This record gives sequence, structure tokens and C-alpha cells, in this order.
Amino acid sequence: MKNTIAIVGLFVLALFSGTVRAQSCTGCTKTITGVETAPQVIFGGQTLCITSTGVLQGDLVVNQGSVCNEGTINSTAITMTNGTFTNYGTINSDGMVMAGGDFTNDGPVNIDDISMNGSGNTITNNSTLTARQVAIVKTTFDLNPTINNSGTFTVDSITIGNNSDINNTGTFTVSFDIAALTGSSVSNNGIMIVGRDFANSGIFHTECMIPVGRDWANLVGGFISGPTAGCGGFDVTGASANTGNFAAGGTFLDMCDAGNPGSFDVNTGLAGTNVTYCSCTTVCTIGGGPTAVISNAGNLGVVKLYPNPAKDYVVLDLENWDGTSHTFTLLDLSGKKIKVINLNAGTSVIGTAGLSSGMYLYQLSSEMEVVDYGKLLVE
Repeated sequence: MKNTIAIVGLFVLALFSGTVRAQSCTGCTKTITGVETAPQVIFGGQTLCITSTGVLQGDLVVNQGSVCNEGTINSTAITMTNGTFTNYGTINSDGMVMAGGDFTNDGPVNIDDISMNGSGNTITNNSTLTARQVAIVKTTFDLNPTINNSGTFTVDSITIGNNSDINNTGTFTVSFDIAALTGSSVSNNGIMIVGRDFANSGIFHTECMIPVGRDWANLVGGFISGPTAGCGGFDVTGASANTGNFAAGGTFLDMCDAGNPGSFDVNTGLAGTNVTYCSCTTVCTIGGGPTAVISNAGNLGVVKLYPNPAKDYVVLDLENWDGTSHTFTLLDLSGKKIKVINLNAGTSVIGTAGLSSGMYLYQLSSEMEVVDYGKLLVE
């Protein structure tokens, strides 16, 4: 009797602590529990459920109805014309084409190419979504296609077309290029990283600093705004050109061009009254607010620089590094080199005692290229 009570008690404790997971997929009209290689076409009134042991290897077409995945989808192609698709499991696919419908992700997803070309369709990512290329373009006169990200969204390149929206409160990493076209709308309230080129002709808002690994351009018709208090903006490694409206509506934006601190390389557009240059220290976290500089230097490994702001020293941690020797360079805002240190994998402590208080730039480089960069505030 005591053993029975103990077992029941443990079950109740687990239930209330969230360790017993209730079934997420309900209302199933068709269920996949094993390996299924045949293509699946879902119509109105149908609900396809893939259990935790189910594996779909055939292509998936959602015309109406709904799909709920708790298992694994390894489809060459996924097509949605309408309906809903909810993922709690794992998805690997060469491509997803969304002419309509809504996709909600709460599990790991790896899709080579994503095309959103419908009206009012949405991708809501609450977990991890990785893609090679994303194109989001409105093709009809109705509701805007939208990507809402509160998780980790990683893409090589992305094009945001006319009347298409992106709302980011998580981590949004573009490994190469981002192009926000005329009529697009991007709102960044989380972490956003651009590995190569940034081009905006639409409406772009950021609450924090966005690193840009190569060239930055706000083109004619582009409106970029920041917070109404504090600051946001861009850390640019390459050239910076503004021919649009920067710091629209009197908001607070900072431009920090590593090659030309204190200015744009080209500015024939409008710069608001609250524009600053290389003075914003706002580095966003998912909840907002400052954090240590943490970045990803491609396949080489992860770079962590902390504490930031620093007093007597800063720690540079090269996680999972490839062992190649690299050079850490600390510069003042005029571009003058303050410290140059050769580093290998592991953790290094770099002294900052004796440096004047203020903002500095740093870069981590190999013999061929700059692989990481950022700002360091010394108190």
C-alpha cells in the first residue's frame, strides 16, 4: 500500500512539475506511428498526426486541414496552400513553399529554401529554425505574409519583399545578406546579426545595435528608426551609405562604421537630430538589455568577450576553436591600434587597466580576414 501511494505521489509530482508531457496532437483523422514513404496530401476536415515514433519520408502537401508533428519529417518538399501546420518534433526538408496557411514551430527545423508568396500566411518560430535561403513576398492585395521569431532563426540570406513583415524578439542571424525591399517592415526587439551585407528600402526598426559584417546601405525610400529613449543602431565593418531616412521620427540611432568612426562613408539622405556615432553600448538579449558580447565566427567556433563594460581586464573565450592562430586588435574610435595580441584556442585574459574610460573597437582576425568584431566599453 505504501509503495502504491509513493508511485501515485511521484506521478502527481511529475505532472505538476511538467516532466510528464501530455499529447500535443489531438483530433487526428490519420496517424503515422512508423515509417511512411508515401506522399501525404491533406484536405479540409483532415488532421494528420505524426507520433513521436512516426517518420514521414514522403512529400507533404497541406491544401486545407491541419498537420501536427511530434515525430520526424524527412520530406524532399513541403507545400502549403492553406491550413495549419504545427511542429513539436524534427523537420528536415529541401524546401517549403507557402502560398497560404500558418506554420508554428516548437522543435528543431532544417529547411534548405523557404518561399512565402501568399496572403496572410505566417511562420511563428518558438524554437530553432535553420534555412539556407528565405524569400517572403506578398503576391495578392490582402494580409501581409509575416515571420514572427521568438526563438533562434538562422538563415544564410533573406529577401523581405513588398508588404511583408518580420517581427523578431529572439535571435535572428543572417549569415550572409539581408535585403529589405520597398514596402517591407522589419521590427527587431531581440538579437539580430548580419554576417555580410545589409540593404534596406523599407521600414526598419531596431531597439539595439546590429552588427553588420561587410557593407551597409539605407537606400532611397528607406526609413530606419530606433527607440524613443536609449539607443539602437548598427556596427558596420565595411562601407556605410545612407540615402534614405536614418533615425526617423526623432528616434535614437547610432552608426558605428569601423573604417570611418564619427560619420557615414556616404550620406546624401536624412539623418535625424538624435543620431550618434560609435557611442551606443546597447547590446540586446532576448529579453532586452545589456549582456556580454557573444558572437559566432562561422565554422571556427564561438567567441565570448566579457565582462563588457570592463574595468581591469577582459576575458576572451574561444569555444570549439579550430586551433588556428588569430590576432586580437583593440582600437580607439579613431582607428588607432591600442593592443595587438596573438591568440590560440582557449581562454585569454587581456588587461585593460591603464586605458582611458570610454568606447573601444576590437577585431579578431586571421591572416586572410576579420572573423569577429565588436565594441568594448572600459569604465
